[in-house]
Amino acid sequence: MPAYDLASEQMANRDLKWETTITRNIGIDYTLFKSRVWGSIDLYHNTTKDLLMLTDIPSITGFTTSYANIGQTSNKGIEISVSGMIFSNKDWNITAGANINFNKGNIDELAEGLQSAYGSQFLQSGTPATDYILKEGKPVGIVMGYKMDGKGYYTPNDFNYDASTGMYTLKDGIADLASSFVSYHGGLVPEGQFAYPGLPKFKDDNDDGVIDEQDYVEIGNMNPVHTGGFNVNVNYKNFDLVLL
Repeated sequence: MPAYDLASEQMANRDLKWETTITRNIGIDYTLFKSRVWGSIDLYHNTTKDLLMLTDIPSITGFTTSYANIGQTSNKGIEISVSGMIFSNKDWNITAGANINFNKGNIDELAEGLQSAYGSQFLQSGTPATDYILKEGKPVGIVMGYKMDGKGYYTPNDFNYDASTGMYTLKDGIADLASSFVSYHGGLVPEGQFAYPGLPKFKDDNDDGVIDEQDYVEIGNMNPVHTGGFNVNVNYKNFDLVLL
């Protein structure tokens, strides 16, 4: 019996626009000490609008994803470089240099209704499956997750143990796990409780007594404070050695 399927799971977007990047830069090149020291200082402010991103769409359309213009980002910062002549004569030339960059990225605008959470999918299953988020006023690279509480796992000290029943009942003030975290109970806990000794223990960030998706918060920023590097160049007659 013949069957038909879509040639692609991506739906075309007729309203799609090209990304537009505007680059602004002002800099100074300098030399000092009779050209034995040289370098540059650059200030920049770059913006990219009508950002292209593959986004999820309702399955009722018959497709799963579509490219869309989702907003605008910007990057601004300063880059400083300096190099110098360490030694020079008829046969030898030795120079060294270094540079450092301080960059601040920002999400200036996001399209209304955009699903702003996304993930590396390093977990095959879990709650939730995304580990990054896009937010206006924040840089790209904000990491989401659960904060560990105490030792990072439930211990017998978090429970009242009943030897006659073998039950571990959470003590007052100890937050329970949501059911989505637990796949096995084993008769260790009373009805309605999901945490038991040995399970991961996260911080109840909103103090509602249950550890769930409401406690999934910002835990880090993947952007470095600064980047940089250094190099050494050695020339002997027609031979070169470069260290980076």
